[in-house]
Amino acid sequence: MNPQHIRCRRPGPRAHSLEAARGGRIRSGPPARSRLGFSIGSSISCRYSLLALLSRMSTPESASAPERRAAVAAEALAAEGLPVTSRAVRARAGVSMAVATEAATTWNEREAAQAHIPEAPESVTARFSGIWREAYSAARDLFASERETLTGRLRVVEEDNRSLTADLTTSDGRVAELEAELERVRTDAEQAAASAAAAHAAELSAERSRGDRAEGALGAVTTERDRLLRQIEAARPPAAG
Repeated sequence: MNPQHIRCRRPGPRAHSLEAARGGRIRSGPPARSRLGFSIGSSISCRYSLLALLSRMSTPESASAPERRAAVAAEALAAEGLPVTSRAVRARAGVSMAVATEAATTWNEREAAQAHIPEAPESVTARFSGIWREAYSAARDLFASERETLTGRLRVVEEDNRSLTADLTTSDGRVAELEAELERVRTDAEQAAASAAAAHAAELSAERSRGDRAEGALGAVTTERDRLLRQIEAARPPAAG
């Protein structure tokens, strides 16, 4: 495998090694030569290079070249924040799927074992229990105070609700009374209008009848007048010649 390249800061190889061991990306500084035999100054991160180197150191000498490449690829994927899967290892290392699967499984099992969280010490548990008791007591007192305050507010709201309900009942009764009175007024108005219309119709009919009779009498008087005028004309002596 070709040596990995690291870009690090000054001063000196020891500071470079410490900074690389912390997993940081180290930049700038003139190219130098480390004691491990790889140059300092390329664009690959220190963490990736160290992880790859540690993987090579931890891989048994009996391991084949594909297995070493797969192990280095798994560490590189993890250093870059990518998921370590069989397909990713295979694509990165260019090995068979069986070798990639074994390398990915080994890396994930090792990470799972390292991620195990041990039980808390007894001193920490005792301190946490004390903090929990204090927090629980404070929360209980706060809850009791808030409950009392909210209970008082609830009583006020219930009293207001009863008062508003009574007012609403009174208003509903008054509205019903006004609606009944309005209905009576409307009925009376309709009846009065009907009576007035009937009276006007009767009066109009009577006036029309009187008019007809007066017209008939006028016709009779006119006829009698014409008859009398003709009689007068007939009885008048003829004028002297």
